[in-house]
Amino acid sequence: MNLQGNVISKYATDGPIFATPTLFDLNNNGRNEIIIGSWDTNLYIIQYSPYEVVRKKAVGPKIYRANQMPNLEKNSIPFVCYPKIHSNYGIMYYCNPSEQIWHPVPLVMHKGSLTGLIQPFRAGSSVKFYAKILNEKNQFTRFPTKDYYSYSIKSTWINRLTHDFSRILRKLRRT
Repeated sequence: MNLQGNVISKYATDGPIFATPTLFDLNNNGRNEIIIGSWDTNLYIIQYSPYEVVRKKAVGPKIYRANQMPNLEKNSIPFVCYPKIHSNYGIMYYCNPSEQIWHPVPLVMHKGSLTGLIQPFRAGSSVKFYAKILNEKNQFTRFPTKDYYSYSIKSTWINRLTHDFSRILRKLRRT
């Protein structure tokens, strides 16, 4: 798009764009390139003068099936996919039981499955989640139909020690 708002070129990616494009001079030529991330796990680098689109394979996220979620390592950012049904619309809800707040996340189509992202949680946390997916009858289907899927963030002895030490320091500061 030029400064007047006219489209000057188009480029199709193999998946939806999930992030705000970034401007940065990657090749130190004095001109910013446009860097775009896509759900197809590629980074697209668009440069002008001359016009060129460079596709770079990025390290893709680990995507877990909702009904086969393992316990995860600290600071994991899980992408969760749901069964393939004829739908392009769904919302996932997740909750850390200590918060009791259900966070909604829009699901996007990725490789034929609706997929969403759950924020990282601290070690020792447990997370519950479910999704409502619009079916071919224009009604929401809940996954799972009852209760929730869940997983835990693994807690190592060093995580527990750090957490306990932080709690003791906070108590000492209050006194």
